[in-house]
Amino acid sequence: MLRSNGQRAARVLRLSSRSSQTHAAGDHLNIHNPTFQIYGANTDVGKTIVSAGLLRAHLRAKAKNGTNLSECRTAYVKPLQTGSIHDETFIAENVPSQLGQVHRKTLHFWDIPASPHISARAENRVIADNDVITGVKSALAALPWLREQPAKISGSDTELSSMTLVETAGGVLSPSATIRPQADVYRPLRLPVVLIGDPKLGGISSTLSAYESLIVRGYDVVALAVLDDTTNSDALTEIMRDVYPAHTPLSGTQPLNIVRLPEIPPPEVTDLSSWYATPEHEAMFDSLYRTVCAWQADHVREVTSLQSRGEGVLWWPFTQHQSVGGTDGSPVTHIDSALDDDFHVVEKNGDVVPLFDSCASWWTQGVGHGNVSMATSLAYAAGRYGHVIFPENVHTLAVQASEEILKAVGGKWGERVFFTDNGSTAVEVAVKMAFKKYISTATQKNAEFDTKTIPKLRIMAQSNCYHGDTLGVMNVAEPSVFTEGQHPWFECKALSVDTPTIECVNGKYHVTLPKSISGADDATVAIKAREDVFSLDRDNTPLYKQYTTHITDMLDQAHADRNTRGDVGALMVEPVLLGAGGMMWIDPLFQRAMIRVCRQRDIPVIFDEVFAGFWRLGCASTTQLLGVDPDISCYAKLLTGGVIPMSVTVASADVFDSFLGDAKADALLHGHSYTAHPMGCASVLTALQQYKASPNFDQQTQTLAESWDIAEVEKLSGHRAVHHAFSLGTVCVVALKSNEVGYSSTAGKRVVTKLRQEGVFARPLGNVVYLMCAPVTPKDKCTEWLKTLNRILESE
Repeated sequence: MLRSNGQRAARVLRLSSRSSQTHAAGDHLNIHNPTFQIYGANTDVGKTIVSAGLLRAHLRAKAKNGTNLSECRTAYVKPLQTGSIHDETFIAENVPSQLGQVHRKTLHFWDIPASPHISARAENRVIADNDVITGVKSALAALPWLREQPAKISGSDTELSSMTLVETAGGVLSPSATIRPQADVYRPLRLPVVLIGDPKLGGISSTLSAYESLIVRGYDVVALAVLDDTTNSDALTEIMRDVYPAHTPLSGTQPLNIVRLPEIPPPEVTDLSSWYATPEHEAMFDSLYRTVCAWQADHVREVTSLQSRGEGVLWWPFTQHQSVGGTDGSPVTHIDSALDDDFHVVEKNGDVVPLFDSCASWWTQGVGHGNVSMATSLAYAAGRYGHVIFPENVHTLAVQASEEILKAVGGKWGERVFFTDNGSTAVEVAVKMAFKKYISTATQKNAEFDTKTIPKLRIMAQSNCYHGDTLGVMNVAEPSVFTEGQHPWFECKALSVDTPTIECVNGKYHVTLPKSISGADDATVAIKAREDVFSLDRDNTPLYKQYTTHITDMLDQAHADRNTRGDVGALMVEPVLLGAGGMMWIDPLFQRAMIRVCRQRDIPVIFDEVFAGFWRLGCASTTQLLGVDPDISCYAKLLTGGVIPMSVTVASADVFDSFLGDAKADALLHGHSYTAHPMGCASVLTALQQYKASPNFDQQTQTLAESWDIAEVEKLSGHRAVHHAFSLGTVCVVALKSNEVGYSSTAGKRVVTKLRQEGVFARPLGNVVYLMCAPVTPKDKCTEWLKTLNRILESE
């Protein structure tokens, strides 16, 4: 708030009404409409003075080019205002109409001159943060030049086609009406920032702190302007040059532009028209304006060229480049930023559109994109450690992360944590652990076991499994599109087991049995209710005996063929839900039977929980769903909340002990340069804390509430276009009816295309369409997305 001889709130509303009309809120911003947010390093640093100066500079530039005063496309928005003297009034008085028309709007105001959270509570008018964002979007959408025609031109390096300023209240982290820091409240807009530095004693510190607070939240800071006599601005210039030589990755080697503005006039000066009109002062504000213009022009060039540049240098995973991009291929998505459950995507016309990340960024997303607590944790770890070598060393974050991992998923079995870099390598490590444990046990129990030559071993694995793209775990999978033709050394070394699956059709659950078990095509066994699927009472059914007999027979045959094909030295299970294999819900009874039969034969059990672990399916570990423990389990994806690559392989004490010996060759000789990197460990600690702090989390059971409305999903399973549907934890799966099923099917592509048009970014798995949220996502959001999917299916 600024001193002024302006009037009270009633006059502010009259001024606003002259330049704004009632219009529906716009759905999105556009990169071609230059809109900037004015933040202050503190309160009373001259934000509104700078806003007025920038607006005047813009109008001067337009006047020089002969633009009609009524067509200067200039606006000022103040979302939150306290006190009887309003900043909008100051703008009206110091950017008079004879300079050009400025559209002004104050959205929410309180009479008590205090921080918004204090004033709002005192006057019993607390405004929700979402309403503030909606109000800003509405105010921007109501601007005449946005209603008249789509934005096409952003201006030049020295002049903007339009200028809109959105000015905050107080400092960068000053509270909103809900007491949430304003930098977090306005983050959904992610407007480029002009930061006003603090010229007072101590202002250098507060300015740098404000700057870092914006950067860690993903804001682009266009310029730093300081109203002083060079004391603070000169010091800030030097500090920025030495400490922040490249203030963001987008700036290359360019430091932040710091612009010195004239000193704030003394309090007794109430009429600033002559102060603004001083040639020296005009030149200073013109300098800031040119900085803003140059940034806008560079930004538009960067954004509009990014897709074609990306197509020229990137090699995307799981992508046939011949069918992507260019004029004939499927479109390339430009993700400008991301927040909570959404990508913010730049469309061809420059609109920045939110899209629900329904594949959870390849199943990694856990705490929401752009999570400020996570960003702060990573910054802390980077600042304290960077990266440090790990073998035979400890650091606080690695030890604490390991302890919390074991508390969450270790149960009564897990005792050791081995860090790796991704899910595939975590499983590679698990294979080494399991085989060593198998050989160690065999040696102890069989004196004739040959320890000089490692025997040929196989892994019992589920058909349609996928454990990663490194060669060892590729060889665990049967031949498929993921393996055949991808590596000349690929050789299936698995004993593949056809798996029974759980399906919900017309709201009824049943087990679909493979022919190898039932001896018949399309054999099914009914299950009374969804909750019975995981019931241990099913262990007493004839089906359990049928499963154990089948698995025993397979292992007996494998043992008989051990000299030619190798004996089974480990069991690898994707517990409950096969992800990449097509989102198949495996019968827990069958997996429990496999595990128990293998245990009886001293075959180590590996759980690949890279996808399913850490509450993806509602539980920290699928051991809570299956009722049995592994010897080794692998975790990634949700482990770090979706922000940084890291994985762990958790092992029992017996597995760890099998590597103890006098020779180094007896140790587990596996690792990578960034093992247990501190930023990864910090992200683990933050992610686990946030999962448990979520309103979705039940502290007593240590489980998550179901994200998707089970009744609605069951209803969807009876749709004419749907073969079956179900939901587990954060995952909702809809398998479409199709003549061709599996990964090569294109049935899901049509639905996914329509989902994109409805604001949902999805990737199909053949004929399977799935929606996946984060463990912290509010359930009401999931309900809306499910309605969207249902509406699209109705149109099929």
